[in-house]
Parts: sequence; C-alpha cells; structure tokens
Amino acid sequence: MFKNYNFFPTNIWEGIFPEYLKQLEKTCDDILNNIKNADVNKSYQSHNLQNDERFSFFIKDIKKYSNNFLTETGSKFTNLEFTSLWVQEFSLQGGGHHYPHVHQNTHVSGIYYLKCNKDTSKPIFYDPRAGAEMTKLPQAIVDANTSSAPSVVLQPVPGTMIIFPSFLSHGHLIDSGKSPYRFIHWHMKAE
Repeated sequence: MFKNYNFFPTNIWEGIFPEYLKQLEKTCDDILNNIKNADVNKSYQSHNLQNDERFSFFIKDIKKYSNNFLTETGSKFTNLEFTSLWVQEFSLQGGGHHYPHVHQNTHVSGIYYLKCNKDTSKPIFYDPRAGAEMTKLPQAIVDANTSSAPSVVLQPVPGTMIIFPSFLSHGHLIDSGKSPYRFIHWHMKAE
C-alpha cells in the first residue's frame, strides 16, 4: 500500500461574482474614458486604484478572499496589504497580451474580469515546477488542463475572479480585438 502525498500543489481559485459587475463597470468606464485618446491601437491601464473610495466595497471583499486563500495554504501571517490594484483594457485593434511574468515582493495576486468572452484573450498559468521540465512526458490528452500540462488556460466570463500565489508565472494570450477585454488586477503582500 502506498500513502499519497501531494506536498507541492499550486492552488488557483476561480469563482463567479456577478454582484460586483454593474458598479465596477461604471467606475472603470469613468476611469478609462479619462485616459483614452483617439489612438485605438493602444491598450489602456489605469493608475493604482487601491486607495480609490469607489472601489472600497470590492477591496474589502477581495482582501477577505485573498486572506482566506493564504490561510488555506497553511501560511502564517498577521497582516495582508495591497501593493497595487488597477484596471486594464486591451485594444479593439487586437494584439493585446501579457508575456509570462510574476509579481515580485507580493504573496497573493488576483484578477477580476469585467469584459470577456470566448473570442477574447484568456489567462494562462505556467507550471512553476522548474525541475519538472527536465523529464516532462507528453500529455495523454493534448491541451487538457491537468497536472502534466506545461500551462493551463482558463476561460473566464464577466464576473469571474481568479486568485493565485504571486510566484505563479502567468500572462494573457494574444487578444483578437473582436470583443472588449477588460479586467482588474491586484497584488497583496503578507507580513
């Protein structure tokens, strides 16, 4: 008999929270309209919004969810604070994307999707186990989101919230520009 140990999993939480959409859409429309200009070839990103009172209802909840996320991983900490929170929208001319990256000096990250569909970009997360690459076997089912995959792609809908450890390399696939793609991204540091 074998005892199964699964000591190094990488948790990614995904949930649907449509209750935030209406208020966040209006606020983010105001913010992004103030920074947009006639250049439709650009993607737009706001300044840091963690202290913007219009987000206080959302910030309170995502801080609670992020706290729960870290607690469930067995982490010990006394405080959790935002380092950044912003809204971003990819260009309707297509081509918007994020290369694989991590967020240094933070512990938990999250994304909340305001505008997306099956034709827009999608978040992609990469296997953080560098040693696994040395002897990686082919997947039994190609492109399946399994623990043998080198990366996983999720398909958010408006209202989807994803929370993950900040060390997890992630990005966004190249956007076609067929539909609006807008999300709020945040990072938090524990002490």
